[in-house]
Amino acid sequence: MSVELIRAFLLKSKASKRQTFLNDLFKSMDKDHSRKIDYHEFKQGLFHLGLTDLTEAEIRKLFSDFDTKKDGKIDYTEFVTALRPQLPQIRLKAIDEAFRKLDVNNDGVLSIEDFRIVYIEQAKKHPKCLDGTWTIEQALRSFLDAFDTPGKADGIVTMEEFHNYYAIISATIPDDSYFVFLMNSCFNS
Repeated sequence: MSVELIRAFLLKSKASKRQTFLNDLFKSMDKDHSRKIDYHEFKQGLFHLGLTDLTEAEIRKLFSDFDTKKDGKIDYTEFVTALRPQLPQIRLKAIDEAFRKLDVNNDGVLSIEDFRIVYIEQAKKHPKCLDGTWTIEQALRSFLDAFDTPGKADGIVTMEEFHNYYAIISATIPDDSYFVFLMNSCFNS
């Protein structure tokens, strides 16, 4: 069994159509809430998914494929990177263009400062700002956190995190042209 086969198995799942599926799956496997999945948690997670006919050798190989840092644990980035669908070049180009458009200060990451410039008007119109529940800064942080690694939001969004976010969305849109159209519409590219 390979990572590609598990990815295909998961993409067939109705639950995988939700944007938060990989986050939910990671959390369900991380039984000790350490934000890392050890071998035992990984094995139990595969069984819970219904992958009960895997041999011990296949499970160990899969774990090794996911554990790219080779530290005996799978962190969220390793997990999502292994399972996110491979993006066609046309989609990667659209995602990269959107990232560059948001990275106003050209430092290679998205931060609250970038979002303050790009999204200030949208933040002012956010329903929670309009009713006084949130400040504009809280609305901007909410926008930024949508792209940040779930459970590990640090206020900085890397290109990898941005790719992970859009790879999951991409899996729900079968047509490349439509995906590019949506990205261009969202980011005025």
